[in-house]
Amino acid sequence: MPSKVEILPVSPSHLPDLVELNEICGFPARSLEGWRWVLFDNPEQGDEPAGYVAMKEGRAEAFLCTQRRAFKSGTTERSMVSAHTFVSRQAKPGLGLKLLRHMLRSHGADAANTLNNNALSAPMYPHVNAFPWRGELGRVFLEKPVRWSALLRSRIYNALKNSPFKMLASGWQHLERGVKALPKAGEFAGFTVIDPADPAMSSLLDAFNEALQAGATLQPNRSSEIWRYRLADPDYHDAMRLLGVIRDGAVVALLAVSLAKDDMFSASALEIEDMVSLDESAVSDADMLDAAVQLAKVSGAARVRRRVITQSLADNVPAGWMLRERDYHSAHMQSRVDDLPDNWAEGPFDSDFFFALRRPEVLRVRR
Repeated sequence: MPSKVEILPVSPSHLPDLVELNEICGFPARSLEGWRWVLFDNPEQGDEPAGYVAMKEGRAEAFLCTQRRAFKSGTTERSMVSAHTFVSRQAKPGLGLKLLRHMLRSHGADAANTLNNNALSAPMYPHVNAFPWRGELGRVFLEKPVRWSALLRSRIYNALKNSPFKMLASGWQHLERGVKALPKAGEFAGFTVIDPADPAMSSLLDAFNEALQAGATLQPNRSSEIWRYRLADPDYHDAMRLLGVIRDGAVVALLAVSLAKDDMFSASALEIEDMVSLDESAVSDADMLDAAVQLAKVSGAARVRRRVITQSLADNVPAGWMLRERDYHSAHMQSRVDDLPDNWAEGPFDSDFFFALRRPEVLRVRR
């Protein structure tokens, strides 16, 4: 009789198996310390399991990890778990779907979603009653080229990697020449690099977060505690930065960016992970996009990308930017309440999972 698969909440003892499976599946490399940070340091996780593992005969066969997030609008509070890192041994097809169904039955939040689906995974979610929640906006994103030479080399390497001349693609490392850590200080188009660990800045960020969450739309948690967590990546210290516009002793706009790649052979991108401002600030989307472009030029990124965009940005693409389209929906959700997703604003977790981005190798912390 075949041995039974047991599904358990992820615990620190499972981390070595997660690192192994992650490497087998070709996910972006992350150390054991990095996975510990991802799963168990999230200040919003509470009692919600950080994921589930399918065990058989004492060995982990598959993982589905989750992060819990909190939203608020006035006195209304909501929560959501975001599913990430579906990894399974190749000999065990179907375990990922089994884990997903288990998570959807077991989680204690108001909703569950997943981000950055690909063309293979996206068709799976409607079978478990998780549906695209961003409509056609979930198929498009904004991109602006910065270094055309790197983008051209990236296209050449990608064309060669599966051809008889694939050895020529070994020069992919040249794509990272010129890429360097994001600056720790400085001003870019009116935005200043800020440190959420600084006590004075911490209080300003908390006040900004409270002002956003006092409005009529459910807003994610952007407190200083959240940003300290996100910036504490033990594997990539200098791949992400937080910037703000400060006026009269208050933060009125916020921009979060990080350096990433699609795969080994792709050119680097400065990902805009969050961009938000108070209504009275007069800081526009164009202002925030300009600041990101300036940062990309300083860091050597080949392009700037905003994966989550509003209908306004889709209808009025800024000069120099391109509206790119996917052939699948990039995000799915199953909600137990009506106001998720109908009355909430995307936030710092909704363009992609910040810890799952493939970073330029030159930024890796060497141990």
